[in-house]
Formats: sequence, structure tokens, C-alpha cells
Amino acid sequence: MHQIIYGETLNKTKILDRKAVEDFIDNTLEDFRRIETGENCLYSNMNLVSDSALNYLNMISEKNSDNQLKFMIRKEFDKLEKMYPYMGDVFVDEYFNRNLDSLKKLNTFKFSKDEVSLFLDSLEYDVNRNICKKLFQEASLEYSISVESHKGSNVAIKKLKDMHFNVDYDFSFLGNKPSHSMTNYKFIIIDGMIESVGEIHHLLFEASQNKMPYVIFCFGVSPEVKHVIIENNKKGITEVFPICLTFDENTINILNDIALLHKSEVISAQKGQTISQEVRKKLKTAKAIILNRSGFVLNPIASDTDITIHKRYLEKRASSANNQHNQDAITKRIKRLSNKSIKIYIPDHINTNTKFIRELDYVLRFFRSMNHKMIYFKKNDNNSFYFMPYACIELISKCVESIETTYKNIHKLILNFGE
Repeated sequence: MHQIIYGETLNKTKILDRKAVEDFIDNTLEDFRRIETGENCLYSNMNLVSDSALNYLNMISEKNSDNQLKFMIRKEFDKLEKMYPYMGDVFVDEYFNRNLDSLKKLNTFKFSKDEVSLFLDSLEYDVNRNICKKLFQEASLEYSISVESHKGSNVAIKKLKDMHFNVDYDFSFLGNKPSHSMTNYKFIIIDGMIESVGEIHHLLFEASQNKMPYVIFCFGVSPEVKHVIIENNKKGITEVFPICLTFDENTINILNDIALLHKSEVISAQKGQTISQEVRKKLKTAKAIILNRSGFVLNPIASDTDITIHKRYLEKRASSANNQHNQDAITKRIKRLSNKSIKIYIPDHINTNTKFIRELDYVLRFFRSMNHKMIYFKKNDNNSFYFMPYACIELISKCVESIETTYKNIHKLILNFGE
């Protein structure tokens, strides 16, 4: 009778001693030196790459143990790249060349117009250079910048005046949808909670007749009101979306800011107003709003001048606040009213170029960091520069120390091999 073998076949295990780690450290330094001083590398996809860090990390050794040890460097490289492009390159270079002390001694500076030309010269791609020029002209630190691909042939940059409110609210009215957009919507802003359907009966009736979208800004609705609105929306009878905000110290004045952007007022019982009376009046119409699961984005009716005057008023209040807590709360309101955006549309045919995308990411993260202490230093090829927040150097230093400590503490290396 033949023996029957079943179940999972166990892997063979090989245990290497400390010498394997020491040999790797010596050999990997030689590998890096050879790549660092060598020519560009041509990959199987016909891409020519001159980046010594990437070429080193992409080298595959015949020894499985070396590949396993190198993975630790790769892991740190990837972590740093997600924070700020080219941090990974600097990390690999510093691990082998130990130039970190000289980087720490570089002069830090606040980025200004004097460095614009130098930063543009640090970019390889003309497309990124042109995007950067446009951002310097049109954007400021108060803008959020996002990127989308499109089927066209040219890069397009669109400046939006939308205000982003990233706040906690009841997004269950969205159902299974990630977001919901409305244009030319009617609205009402209520300082309080809607307790009964009777309070908004007139609004619901109007919405069912004119088929216009309605938005109700408030601090909550009762389960009965919520059920009626959701069911009517599901059946297509109405398009009514309450934005039920959480009432806490972060939202205590949010309705005033929303009212400013809508050039409207907040309905409040303290002013002798009732919800049922106010919804019978002719409600104002606003431009556009997008509801999503993290908040909402609206296109304000108020002019830039109105918003600027209000922000200056808040800045004065912040400067005269009697404690840090109140000052921080007002600063958050100012930031929320400053959250304009720019959208960059990249053609599909260049959006697949990973080297280009990496440099574009570098540009965008640089813009988000311009108000930090910066340094710049030459790349390995000595033809252009890295611009980087000084805080990045501290992080790189910690990663170098971490890798050194890890290698030092490895006494045995366990390798698994399949049958």
C-alpha cells in the first residue's frame, strides 16, 4: 500500500549566524558604491534610470539572505517617500555616505520669491515646471491642491472658490452613496433641532411640488423627521438633505460662518423666530454644495471682500482672546473660511510616468510645507537641488539610526525555503 501524504508541506528552515549579516553590510556598501559612481541603469521596460537609490534597491542578490536584509532598507525608504518625495533617496545616501551632520549644519530659511527660480531649476520636467509657475502665481498656503487625470492632451489648472467643511455630521441621509451634489438649492440655517414633521411641513410640501433641492443646516432632527425625509427622498418625492451638525465647542459658531457664506441669517428662538414660520417665507437660493462622508463643500454666495472682512474680524478676536483655548477655536474658524482649492488635471498619457508623478508629488508637498523652516542641498548628480523641510532631516537621521541598531542586534537570520 502506498503511503498517502496530505496537508500542507512544511518549509525547510535555514538558520544563518551573525557573519551572514556582517557580510551583507560589507557587500551592500560595495554594491551601492558601484551604482553610485556608475552609469544609468536600463530596465526591461526600456526606462533609463539614473537614481542611485532606486537602482540599488532594485538590485536582486543571488543570496536570499541579502534580499531579506535589504528589504529593511526598502521598508524605511518607502515610509519616508510617502511623507515627502526624495526623502527616501536622502535616507539611502545618508546610510552609506554619512553626510547627515553636514546637512544639519546647512542654513535654514523661510521660502520667499528670491528662491523661486532656484526651485524651478530643481525640476526635471517642463510640465511640472509650468504647473509650479502657475501655482506660484495663483495659489497660496490657504489653498488645498488636488490632482485628477483626464483623457485630454493638455494639463489644465482650475481655481475653485469652494469652501471645505470637514466636520462631524449625520451623513446617513446619503444612504449608500459616497456623496451627493446639488446646485441652485434652497436652504435654511437653524440654530437648534427639528423636533416634529409639522415644523417643516411647508418646506417638504414645496420641495415635492417644485422638485428643487433643499438643504437644512441644523443641530439635529428627531427620528420621526429623519424617517419621513429619508423615505420621501428614496421615492423621489423630494430632494431634502439636512446637515445635522454635532453640537460641541468646535461647531458652536459654525452656523454663523455658514450664514456669512450664504449671505443669510441664522434662525434662532432667541430672536423670537420659529422654524414653522420661517420655512413659510421665500427661502434663498445658493449656488452649489457637495455632501460627503467627511463633511461638505460649498460654493459661497458671499464675495471675496465679504469673506476677507469677516476673517479680519475673527483675527482681531483671536488676538484679543483671553486664553489659548478660545484663540485656537477662532483660528480653526479662520482656517475653515480660508480653505480654497485648486484642481490640476493631468493627461492620461503622462499620468502613467512614475518618475513624472513622483516629481509632481514633490512639487505639491513642497507647496504644503513652504511655511516651515526649509533647507536645500545638491543632489548626487550635482546639477540640481532638493528643497526639503528641515524636520525631514531629523526623521531621516532617526531612520538611519534605527536600521543600524536593527542590523547590530540581528544575531541569527532565519530563512524559509519551500519544497
